[in-house]
Formats: sequence, C-alpha cells, structure tokens
Amino acid sequence: MTTQSDTPRTDAQHKWVKMDKSTMAFARALERELNAANERNAELEQWKSSALAVEREWNPNELATMLGGKLGESQRVVIMREVPKLLERIKQLEAALESTNSEIEEMERTIQSLS
Repeated sequence: MTTQSDTPRTDAQHKWVKMDKSTMAFARALERELNAANERNAELEQWKSSALAVEREWNPNELATMLGGKLGESQRVVIMREVPKLLERIKQLEAALESTNSEIEEMERTIQSLS
C-alpha cells in the first residue's frame, strides 16, 4: 500500500538531485510551510470573495445620503451616527403609540359605560 507524501515536490526533486538527510529534512520543512501558506492563501481568497459579495448587496453611499450625510463625510461614520438615533426614535414612537392606544381603549370603555 502506497501512502501519499505531504511533500511530493521535494520527493520528486530527490529522485534527480542528490541531497543529504539534513538538506532533505530542510527541503521538506520548507515545502510543508509553503503548502500551509498556499492553503491559508486559498482560504483568504475565498473569504475576500465572500466579503466582497456581501458589500455589493448594499449601497452605503445611498444610505448615508438618506441619513443626511454631507458631501465628503465618511459614509460609515454617518451610518454609525444616525442609525442609533433612528432606533431610539422608533422606540419613542412605539411608546407613544402604546400610550395612545391605551387612551383610546380608556375612551372606548367610558363610551360603553355611558351607553
């Protein structure tokens, strides 16, 4: 049974070039490092591709403009500054709506009690 080497280039080179044991060990270590770097590079390329795909899904310039960003102002700074304000405003409006609904329900009960 043949096992596949983790240093096939060095093994192939060894057939043609005479290497002592320490040189062969060093060459194998370098090839392993190169293989690991190539694998990491492939992972990073895949991550970059995925990250770029996500970035293409939205238009930060348009969003920053909608949020009142000025020409020359960082889009991300505008978004980071304005979105929390919008979320707080939503909470305020929800609370006001809940209060209004409570008042309406109270008025309806008063009207029913009068009829």
